[in-house]
Amino acid sequence: QSRVFQRTLFVADLALIAVGWIVAYYLRFEVLVPIIGLPLWRPLSRYITYLPAMMAIWSVVFVASGLYASGRAQRLPRMVFGVIRAVSLGMAASVAAMFFYRAFSFSRLHMLFFGMVTTGFMVVLRVALFSYISRVHAQGGNAKRVLIVGAGRVGRRLEEAFNQYPLMGYDVVGFLDDDKRLRGAQV
Repeated sequence: QSRVFQRTLFVADLALIAVGWIVAYYLRFEVLVPIIGLPLWRPLSRYITYLPAMMAIWSVVFVASGLYASGRAQRLPRMVFGVIRAVSLGMAASVAAMFFYRAFSFSRLHMLFFGMVTTGFMVVLRVALFSYISRVHAQGGNAKRVLIVGAGRVGRRLEEAFNQYPLMGYDVVGFLDDDKRLRGAQV
């Protein structure tokens, strides 16, 4: 299930990259031109031509940055930081690739908007997924019931870890221990 989820998230991120690229174009050339009067209009078709290359660059960067590592043990702030880091690396790789390609000059403002919009889209997607999965786990859905062997310090730390990471979906039902001192104790 985790692999299917990660692959689905990867495809969704690719779609968000494409949407972010086009939204950034409209922000730069359709919204700011009339408001501020920025010159240098470029046709959308030129930007669409380079979209597959951008998606390829960003997909390699996203996979290499660990953005799709198993998400069961992640908290929301860490997921958001992972997106920001991956998008920053994607922007750096894109700018580096554009430096070597001289046939077309991309708008720097478009690239700035692209980074901001794509980050926003990806964070919103992850927050929505995190909220949905947390709600499903709170209602008992997709929970894995766990019996921890050992009620000592290590067992308690494991229970604490399961409670700290609700996305893991583990529901601790109890402890199993042969320590006579713990017999009858509330564990």
